[in-house]
Amino acid sequence: MNSRVKSESQIMEFIIVGGIILTVIFLIRFIIQRVFGKP
Repeated sequence: MNSRVKSESQIMEFIIVGGIILTVIFLIRFIIQRVFGKP
């Protein structure tokens, strides 16, 4: 039971971290396109 809760919390942490990383990458690409890309 305890190990199961621990693994579930690790999965949630992985999903949250992955979402943050994807958001950061998307924002960086968006800024680069706005600054350096063609209008």
